Amino acid sequence: MQPSDLANNGLNYLANILNQGIAWLVAFAMLIAVIMVIVSGIKFMIAGGDEEKRHGAKRTLIFALVGVAVVILAQSMVQTVINFFGV
Repeated sequence: MQPSDLANNGLNYLANILNQGIAWLVAFAMLIAVIMVIVSGIKFMIAGGDEEKRHGAKRTLIFALVGVAVVILAQSMVQTVINFFGV
């Protein structure tokens, strides 16, 4: 076995660990985002005619959706880097 083979195996192992970790973090972030969307919906329902409460519910929804976008972009950036290095 050549030293370069050991390095490639190490990089593959590291890439697999990173992929698994990212997958868990993405799943957790998506779960939190779904919960926040539900919370936002509940805030909308109980706001009634109060404009301030509706504004708070709208901000919660926007932050949840921005969070989803950030998570998806981060995951795609990690995959791009892994693909770039050919691991």
